[in-house]
Amino acid sequence: MRTRHTAHTAQASDKRGWRHPYVATAVCVTVAAFGLAACSPGPKEPTITPTEETSSAMPAGPGGLDQFYGQKVEWGACSDGDTVGFKCSTVRVPMDYDNPQGETIDLALKMRPAEGEAIGSLLFNPGGPGGSGVEYIPNIELMFTDNLLSSYDVVGFDPRGVGKSKPVLCRNAAELDRDNSETIDTLTPAGREEHSAKVSALGKQCLEKSGEIAKHVDSLSTVRDMDIMRAALGRAKLDFFGYSYGTFIGALYAENFPANVGRFVLDAAMDPGLNIGAVCAGQALGFQRSIEEYVRDCQANAGSCPLPGNVEDGVKTLRTFLDSLEAAPLKTNDPARPLTTALATTAVMGAQYNTQTWANLTKGLSQALNAGNGTQLLAFADAYNERNADGTYASNMSDAFTAINFLDYYATGTLADWDAQAAQLKETTPTWWKDFSYCEVGQQAWPIESKRTRTPVTASGSAPILVVGTTGDPATPYEWSVSLAKQLEAGRLLTWEGWGHTAYSRSGSKCVSGVVDTYLLTGTIPEDEADLKC
Repeated sequence: MRTRHTAHTAQASDKRGWRHPYVATAVCVTVAAFGLAACSPGPKEPTITPTEETSSAMPAGPGGLDQFYGQKVEWGACSDGDTVGFKCSTVRVPMDYDNPQGETIDLALKMRPAEGEAIGSLLFNPGGPGGSGVEYIPNIELMFTDNLLSSYDVVGFDPRGVGKSKPVLCRNAAELDRDNSETIDTLTPAGREEHSAKVSALGKQCLEKSGEIAKHVDSLSTVRDMDIMRAALGRAKLDFFGYSYGTFIGALYAENFPANVGRFVLDAAMDPGLNIGAVCAGQALGFQRSIEEYVRDCQANAGSCPLPGNVEDGVKTLRTFLDSLEAAPLKTNDPARPLTTALATTAVMGAQYNTQTWANLTKGLSQALNAGNGTQLLAFADAYNERNADGTYASNMSDAFTAINFLDYYATGTLADWDAQAAQLKETTPTWWKDFSYCEVGQQAWPIESKRTRTPVTASGSAPILVVGTTGDPATPYEWSVSLAKQLEAGRLLTWEGWGHTAYSRSGSKCVSGVVDTYLLTGTIPEDEADLKC
């Protein structure tokens, strides 16, 4: 199974995929904007302070990379039909940083110019891995406030292996349909063996279809790409806003280039020090908390909630329903595509990213449980998986997600350790323990060796970094934001008490957007910790 981390957008409900039998690592996805209620009035309009521009103090690039650090971004018209002021460009980087004189790749950038006088460029990543900043930029006004849009040239980029940046391509639409609807029981030895075999085969297929790029889509390479982007944008310091997985590359950038950190906001943080087993355990707990809160909210509208009784009863009813689909998938309006356990799980877990989707989830569950019809839940899953009505898929996010995560993580422990963790998850996260157990099994079967180490980051000597955590975040549990803020030498934690994935949005908490905007526009963070709780 897989989960994915990405920012929220209001352009469509429930985008990007969920369930996958091959991977169980951190990651999430684009869903509808969450209109969070304001927790307190925002601060007064900040006095905008320009960020650091190019100067004689421009950091030199690492040795052997002069040809890349010497680039300057040349903005021009976009080739995708945009006619409302967006600008596009590319930046050239080495495919393999161990061989910078070898093959190169072009990374796609799209910029939304500031509506007023720009104080700098703000590099943006919506999450993933596999999320396209290029595709996100045309809708950035649905997330960023007018203050930010007036003052920054906001630059989205497609990381290596994603979208328009030498995309990793592993599966066709029929193969994605199969994988998104299939569940492999890794609780059994036979299931784990099948799981490993399919992971190995998928990795080989990625290499066959994509070539060498499949070996070089790790996040550390993306971080090095980001520093070349910084130089190409003419910035001595990088200003960066990352959601979810974007916080991971933001933290890695700060660790590797601390002197080049400008104003960094990391919303819905991942903990770079966690191995894959710890990530899965954390997400299992996050989604357990969230599904219990969803059922509590559902039952408050007792007349329409198909999960009666107390919260424990309702959650058990939901789990029983999901399990029942293994033997008896529900009919949908597409006779060739019944609702399976995997697809229903995608719908249910995907809705946990945004409380505004809960009402529609209740309608879908009511249709399934009361009428034996899975059409609405299938539509949820398809939207979340980026499956178009004609059966094609809108992006390569699923393949990029898989390839990147397998290079960023590695298996640790023994089968006995994984058995013990599964037993513990069964007790602490009874709804989702099957989905988050034995994550290491697939990881060790990937045919391309991971080069990453999982260690805490300190970013010693960096400028202040603002970490934003949501107490009820299902995909990147609040504990991860707390941990990252403590690891970072100059980390500060802004807490939003609420439910859903990520906290900052133009329609959300005025308290959160006020603190974030003031920091990005002036470089200041409140000294009083009480002012960092929303």
